[in-house]
Amino acid sequence: LSGYYAQLVHYTNDSFAKNELLTVIKITNFKKDTMIRHIKSFAKNQVRCLLIIVDDSEELSDDVFSAVSLIKVPIMFITSKYISKLDYDNLYVDEHRGITMGLEHLIQKGYKQIGFIGEDQTLGRYHVYNKVMQSFGMHINKDFIKISKKRAEEGGYYCMKEILKQNKYPDAIFASYDSMAIGAIHAIEEASLRIPEDIAILGFDDILISKY
Repeated sequence: LSGYYAQLVHYTNDSFAKNELLTVIKITNFKKDTMIRHIKSFAKNQVRCLLIIVDDSEELSDDVFSAVSLIKVPIMFITSKYISKLDYDNLYVDEHRGITMGLEHLIQKGYKQIGFIGEDQTLGRYHVYNKVMQSFGMHINKDFIKISKKRAEEGGYYCMKEILKQNKYPDAIFASYDSMAIGAIHAIEEASLRIPEDIAILGFDDILISKY
């Protein structure tokens, strides 16, 4: 589990434990069919409640809701965006507001060439980055945009290495989440560059290690 998901599991487990409930965890690996299979397995067991965490790349389709309807217990979703038609309690990450705040901070610091690194599961954040950069009238250099099939620290390291192969590099990088930012930091330090003097790094999610 990434730091973000590990924190959610930790907080959920503590909350359930206070109510003398055990936590049963099922991992989907971002696959809809796996999610549906797990939901149906919970329907056959005596679960008291269900928390479903949905990533940006996962689709909440009719067959998912059909599986959910089999479970007659309280259900809550945590999603990466607001879903208006969701008939269940729903906490969502306001990615647009968070990314706007982050990019605005970098711009106020004087950074003009702001790149983006991400992976297949975070394309939603890349689209928000594009919209926000355009709304601020900032130039987007495609050479400073890297999307990898690799995840977490490995993905961040790979994306940053690809950017650093070029003759020039950005003033700052928006990393789609903190684990990717950590990988990017590793690549920058390997290249004997300084953070933030040569390249600033902005992460997203605020996992525990990010304060270091």
